Amino acid sequence: MRITYDPTQVSYGKLLQICFAVVQDPTELDRQGPDVGPSYRSVIFAQDYTQQKIANAYIAQLNAAGSFPAPMSLPWRRKLRFSRQRPTTRISSHLHPNNPYIVANDLPKLAS
Repeated sequence: MRITYDPTQVSYGKLLQICFAVVQDPTELDRQGPDVGPSYRSVIFAQDYTQQKIANAYIAQLNAAGSFPAPMSLPWRRKLRFSRQRPTTRISSHLHPNNPYIVANDLPKLAS
């Protein structure tokens, strides 16, 4: 997912805090809950060295607090090129709220 934000409205650190509040387990390689494969790898994207330092400090803080079952060692990337996903491959909770995957995995997250 690509997020465009205004740093005068929300900080990069706050985005990291939100991200780690909803990610299931960033210590798992190529997996998030029931979804498996390289497209489910947890990666930090930083636009510059400052964002990289913020991300590394936040990850170190989470590791020190034992926030996840194992220490995180996430790779980071700069300026990733994004491509749009074909509409036929999307499973959207608002378009398909009764889809079994959505009911089991996404609706509980939205409710909390």
